[in-house]
Amino acid sequence: MRNFNLYRTLEINALICCQDNLFLPTMTRVLRHWGVQTDITADSEYALELIAEKRLDAIVIDWQEIADLGEFLQKIRNSRLNQEAVKVVIARDLMDIRQAFSAGIQFLIHKPASVVQISGCLEAMQGAILKQRRRGHRESFRISTDLSIRKCSLQGAMIVNVSIDGLGLLLNTRTCRMSAELSTGNEIEFAFRLPETDELIVGIGIIKWISRHGDAGVEFREASVGTQRPKPNAGVQFQLLSDADTVKIERWIGERFDRFVEKLRESMKTGCA
Repeated sequence: MRNFNLYRTLEINALICCQDNLFLPTMTRVLRHWGVQTDITADSEYALELIAEKRLDAIVIDWQEIADLGEFLQKIRNSRLNQEAVKVVIARDLMDIRQAFSAGIQFLIHKPASVVQISGCLEAMQGAILKQRRRGHRESFRISTDLSIRKCSLQGAMIVNVSIDGLGLLLNTRTCRMSAELSTGNEIEFAFRLPETDELIVGIGIIKWISRHGDAGVEFREASVGTQRPKPNAGVQFQLLSDADTVKIERWIGERFDRFVEKLRESMKTGCA
């Protein structure tokens, strides 16, 4: 199950791997204007340490300054925190551009770069990052749910969040009669209605984690048809979710993320007024 972020701000965190003193002043000026928080380094080993330790939205690489570029990109792809970070390359010639796009780089800044070109790249990069955040959004709420394991009803469970990947559950150990029997890997049957809609989601999931206090998470397996966020004690991951229910959940999650972003933007405007 994906590590879920609440994205309480629209801030973007980027790592810049570059030592070009003619290019960097223009780049950093544009980044400040866009509100991008940056780490800048010319040391590829230090860059890899940051990639291993810090969640980043974007990694900007000067294509000709990394000694072993293939290994560097592979370590990004294998990183626990930043596999999905947007990758931007700073290129000088046509050969750099071809190699960059064949290596899976998503955006390009071509030297010599102007403020207009860098701004255009950052605008596209921001759109890609928000699209990722929208897909990874986990919406919090509290609703009681019907759960069962091996056809035995699990009483007293509550869903406290949902994403396109799965559910967070809160298990009341006083009323969840089977809570002591729960373990990771259990198949769990669930049924719930998406809040503010009449759309029913029914299916089977896999329990991916349970806290020592009885918390758990569930993965979807198959299915048919600013407030304080409660902390789940179990995680369930969806698998083989029907196309119809996948569309329902994605649409519902997307609408709530868009609403969330709009509120952030309004609050930012108010703060700047």
